Amino acid sequence: MDSKIAREIRVNPMFGCHAIYVGEKIVLITRQREKSPRDNGLWVIVSSEANSEIRAEFPALRPIEMFDSGKEGTPSWLCLPEEAPTFESDALTIVDYVIARDARFGKVPLSSRKKTAKKKKRKKKKVVRKKR
Repeated sequence: MDSKIAREIRVNPMFGCHAIYVGEKIVLITRQREKSPRDNGLWVIVSSEANSEIRAEFPALRPIEMFDSGKEGTPSWLCLPEEAPTFESDALTIVDYVIARDARFGKVPLSSRKKTAKKKKRKKKKVVRKKR
């Protein structure tokens, strides 16, 4: 891994899990909890367009069950269950894609998008001062 991407990676605690970011994008969440143990493992966020492509490449990926309300679940978030026979090899391959900045993985959280938009607005605003 090159040092540039290493500087952009950060891990934040989130809901008793650990969210992994590259730059502003959240890309993965690691989960190991007693509640809903079938959802323990690696959570992967993928673009809606790439969802079926990614699931075909990694058959062990499935919707996160605790998000499921009688339908497919949240399509952008998928779970690689820790008990999957291919967990380690799939997780390493997914991390390789993330490091390579594969556009199919990750999403800029809404809160970050709002902050970025506010910064851009501030830069565009001109300050007009009245002469005395």
